[in-house]
Amino acid sequence: DSKRNEGKENKDIRILYKNLPQGELQIVFADGKFVKEVILKYAKPPTIDDLRLPYTGFIGDNIVINSNRPDVAINASEVGNTNRERGESFDGTRFDDRYSVGFTDIQRVQRTWWRDEKTADGYSIRVQFFSPNKLKDAGAKFVVTAVQKLLSVTPGDQAKFAKAYSLSEK
Repeated sequence: DSKRNEGKENKDIRILYKNLPQGELQIVFADGKFVKEVILKYAKPPTIDDLRLPYTGFIGDNIVINSNRPDVAINASEVGNTNRERGESFDGTRFDDRYSVGFTDIQRVQRTWWRDEKTADGYSIRVQFFSPNKLKDAGAKFVVTAVQKLLSVTPGDQAKFAKAYSLSEK
């Protein structure tokens, strides 16, 4: 639907596809050749449960924080004489514990989930989800959907990415 040159010396190309069944898709090509960023704004935002994203950063390492009593942490592997696995919440629901959870701004109105994956070429790719930018109340229980997904070269790895593909450093 649209094309724009950007970045250093306008060598990167951003392509925008609107009105896809999945939503709005943007792809950035480094030097017009290699994908370095993909953004999907969901047409129908999936729920956090569907994506298996944790509501808080306290799911991993068998530690669970009860949203009704955030001052009390429990060891999930010792609750009810069961052996809970890493990434399993108190009620037994499994979450993808590779993600870190945080906020995008100081007002804490937009939550983000991210994980970095190392590539064979020596740089890392960041997989990131964003909640709606409309939270009125603090706390994870108010986040129910992810409106956007981002795949990009992990910040700090741009030089490694450029080297892997013989690009001028961005």
